[in-house]
Amino acid sequence: MTVESLDRGALSRLAAPPGKMKPGPVKHLEVSLQKGVSLEGARAMTKVLVGINELRYADAHMLLSEFAKAFDLVGVDQQADPLVQGRQMLESLVESLTQIA
Repeated sequence: MTVESLDRGALSRLAAPPGKMKPGPVKHLEVSLQKGVSLEGARAMTKVLVGINELRYADAHMLLSEFAKAFDLVGVDQQADPLVQGRQMLESLVESLTQIA
């Protein structure tokens, strides 16, 4: 829900979309953030959004081996209790959104 709610029109006013192809909303946000931070900084701020979005599609599209990468992007301990995992995901999301803001 977070990724789909990104306003592409507003992002386009901040920075032109990269390349000729239509970027996804997170990539467009990353390009917009580069007006104030490095590419590495922008990727560090958006990696949680990427990980959450990957987990969202996990049931239908992701191989089991790719879950670990997505959980790492979000900062979630796969061995933790599911309730703790949910808290970790929310905390990571809030921290990422705070950095972006």
